[in-house]
Amino acid sequence: MKISGVAISWILRGMGLLCFMPVLFYSQLIWVLPGLEDPRIARALLWGGLLFFLSGAGLYYFLRQQKAKRLKESSDLDDDV
Repeated sequence: MKISGVAISWILRGMGLLCFMPVLFYSQLIWVLPGLEDPRIARALLWGGLLFFLSGAGLYYFLRQQKAKRLKESSDLDDDV
């Protein structure tokens, strides 16, 4: 099974948001996840979420630029004929 790059970028962004959730909703989740009391865990989740989200967003941007470039080249070739 082949998965597209756009799908991978959305998966990376989703993973980033999931890593952000415990940091954003700290007071609600501290009862369920007592490990969040340690600031190193919260910091690791914050930076991990940021890394996943930005890598997914960067991949999406790169893939969209490549697609736009291919479409422009193909339309330029059609105009020349």
